[in-house]
Amino acid sequence: MKLIFRDILLEKEFALPLTYVPRAQAFTLLPRKALAVIGVRRCGKTTYLRQIWDTLLRQNKGRPDHLIYVNFFDERLFGLKAAQLHELLDAYYELHPAMGERETLSFFLDEIQTVPGWERFVDRLLRARHQVFLSGSSATLLSQELATAMRGRSLSIEMFPFSFREILTAENLEWRTPGARDRAVLRSRLRTYLQQGGFPETLGVTPPVRRRLLQDYVDTVLLRDIIERHNPSDPSAMTHLSHLLMNQAGALFTLNKTCERLKGQGLKVNKPEISRALDWFHDSYLYFSVPILSQSVQARSVNPKKLYCIDPGMVFHHSAGLSDQWGALLENTVFLHLRRTSESIYYFRDSHQREVDFVVPGKGRSLALVQVSISLKSPKTREREIQALLSAMAALSLQEATLVTLDEEEEIRITGKRIHVRPAWSYLLEK
Repeated sequence: MKLIFRDILLEKEFALPLTYVPRAQAFTLLPRKALAVIGVRRCGKTTYLRQIWDTLLRQNKGRPDHLIYVNFFDERLFGLKAAQLHELLDAYYELHPAMGERETLSFFLDEIQTVPGWERFVDRLLRARHQVFLSGSSATLLSQELATAMRGRSLSIEMFPFSFREILTAENLEWRTPGARDRAVLRSRLRTYLQQGGFPETLGVTPPVRRRLLQDYVDTVLLRDIIERHNPSDPSAMTHLSHLLMNQAGALFTLNKTCERLKGQGLKVNKPEISRALDWFHDSYLYFSVPILSQSVQARSVNPKKLYCIDPGMVFHHSAGLSDQWGALLENTVFLHLRRTSESIYYFRDSHQREVDFVVPGKGRSLALVQVSISLKSPKTREREIQALLSAMAALSLQEATLVTLDEEEEIRITGKRIHVRPAWSYLLEK
């Protein structure tokens, strides 16, 4: 294995010049803490590691010999055991005999979770005062292995596909002080973003290629992160479940109804299996679920949850049964905008079944209400959305709320309360 590591180090894959769009996420280096970049496959984690690499290279005055990159999806490393990881160090010091063992090195370990027991090797590197940067396509890497096995010796960054704001930056479109013409461009680009999404490889390609790429991404998550990782009793049921979930973006779902629909397709499934599968999909960052706002754990458990996908482009290219596709795409995009900065997101529903899409806790005990509607031009729709927000504001003792639409902008004042109607292109540009 040492010879394989030696070959990989000699290839100096990350030392080659590369043009990429820098991501907006800032990173902080703390002594003896690993930095983990977690997210769905193909969202740009490796490129972000390269962004960190280039930053360190500039700080190190262009000397790459202190920087070590290994992609553990390399087929030459298939079947690698944790006990063999030390041979990476052996190979490095053989290639750099003048490098003292007290020198601080920076290790970039891409998709490290493929090696069971990897955390002990990383802990050893940290104890030797090296810098460690990890990537993984599993939330478990973030929530369990890092948090428990490494005993708080890590920081984490969640990586998503490009946001609307990052797309504009990548395309050099002006958005900070837009004039009338710029606003028209932003509105048009938003509609395109809702259909194309933000996966880096899908930008600038033809629609058929984009569709194929996005379908391949879902298939890869199903194979590697669901079927190979968890070995479900019926792999085909996972494919059917994913298709079903994709067509429910922004909608309420329950285990009972989901199980019934899959059984109606001739699949032998049960509620415990579907519950586990939903956890697997969440772990892979393909889908997210939003519970009802309640202090009761039981209430959050028994009430339906709302479902969202990692990328609106995936929803657009995979869904066929959405009755309000534009509304689902916009709501999914607003969810992702909120999820980038908060894991605690809920929906509100009162006794009259009036719902507010998102309730987001802020500092202290503050809450933010965000409702999403394509348009308020229909009097019936306008009345429904406003009454739902007023009900939530009264129940939660709030004076303000936000209503995100595709194009409209106004301020609604009713009984001392204010509803800020925001066009989505403007709302999504806020940090």
